[in-house]
Order: sequence, then C-alpha cells, then structure tokens
Amino acid sequence: NLCRGTGLLGAPKIGDTAAWKERADHQGGLDGILAKAITGINAMPPKGTCMTCTDEELKGAIEKMSGLK
Repeated sequence: NLCRGTGLLGAPKIGDTAAWKERADHQGGLDGILAKAITGINAMPPKGTCMTCTDEELKGAIEKMSGLK
C-alpha cells in the first residue's frame, strides 16, 4: 500500500480510476497492467513481492485498486 496509497514514484493511487485508465490505455488495457505486475516494472518488484499470488489474484487486486474491470 505504500506506493499505491501515496503515489510514490508515479504509481497510480488506489481509487484514482482516471490515472489507472490512462495507464491501461498506454499498456494495452487491464491485461497489459497485469503483465507488468507479474514481471515487475521500474521500482515495483515482480508480483509486488507476492510470489504466492496467482495471476487471477493479482488481476483482482488491480481491479480493486483501479476501479477498472
């Protein structure tokens, strides 16, 4: 929640659907964001350090944080 709660290092904040939509538009939709979450990007480690999370669980977390479906 550190990065998503504060927008640290340019991360879109939880509930800022407009910022998440802009990110999704540039990364190929929700699937593009999920792909980056799985592999990691910039300062975000792969799977956000949740190595036991399934891809479906990560997708659910992204949907909840972003408000996107």
